[in-house]
This record gives sequence, structure tokens and C-alpha cells, in this order.
Amino acid sequence: MSRFYASIRGSQDEATRQGTTDSGIEGHVHGWAFGVRVFVDENKNGNDEARIYLTGGSYGKGTRLLGRFTRDDLLKEDGTAEKLVKAVLDWARTPGNHGGNPYSHNFVKLARKLAGE
Repeated sequence: MSRFYASIRGSQDEATRQGTTDSGIEGHVHGWAFGVRVFVDENKNGNDEARIYLTGGSYGKGTRLLGRFTRDDLLKEDGTAEKLVKAVLDWARTPGNHGGNPYSHNFVKLARKLAGE
């Protein structure tokens, strides 16, 4: 059984990939000017860790780390979710090329809802 697993769906059937402790797994979901890249692998403590980045999509202009997260972040209420919401909203409010209106992205709409905007 693989330690890491990814699936993606587009205009065709779902595709899946497996990753090992040595390889980890990564994915980049993007449009021309905006995207999200996720790396999942083992951190120095031996725990699964996800690193989430905003990217410049196919144009490749800019990458910004949103954060590093582990299962502990999912289980504790220490403000981690709030930090992620704040990072997304800060990105949307920052002038620059967001691949169109940043407020039209579903993840920004969700962040605004979670923030009570």
C-alpha cells in the first residue's frame, strides 16, 4: 500500500498516482495565470506534511507558500485554519495578476465565507 496517494479529474476520467516515503507526491492544479501546488511528504519528525503554494499557473510568474500543515494542524484548534483563511484573503487583496478577478475563485469565496465577509 502506498503511503501517499493523489487523484485528479478533468474532462476525462479520474487519474490517480501513488507516492512512497522516498518520493512523496505533488500536484499542480492551475489555469494560465493562477494555480495551487501541493507537496505531501514526510517531514523531519516522520509525520506526513503538506506544503501548499499559490502559483502563477502556466505563465509561471510567482510562487507564494501559504503554509505547512500536518495532521496535528487538522485536529487542533490553534488558529491554523484562520491563518490559512487570512493568507488567502491577503493574496486576493494584494494588487497584481491573479488570473482575473481573485474574488471569483472558489477558494477565495470559501475563505470570505469562513471569515464572515
